Amino acid sequence: LLEEFVYNDVGQPLTTNLADYLAPAADSLTFFHVEHTVNPSPYTPGGMKGMGEGGTSGAYSCAVNAVLDALGERAEGKSLTTPLSPERLRETLAGP
Repeated sequence: LLEEFVYNDVGQPLTTNLADYLAPAADSLTFFHVEHTVNPSPYTPGGMKGMGEGGTSGAYSCAVNAVLDALGERAEGKSLTTPLSPERLRETLAGP
């Protein structure tokens, strides 16, 4: 939600290492608890199902909606452009 690849007007990358863009750190994250449910598939060897990144696509939208919800009335009727950098959030809230 924070990383962004930035290029200049001739296509040279300006974000070439982790010091050039905002990346989340452990101290900026809230505590979260991971739980697992085990429901093996009866149709595949080993009971595997849902392999790959298909389950991650909804999480991104949920996180952006959570940010809009946290901003409350200040964000009503506005949309966010990702990545959700502090500068971009300020621009969104200050906009018309």
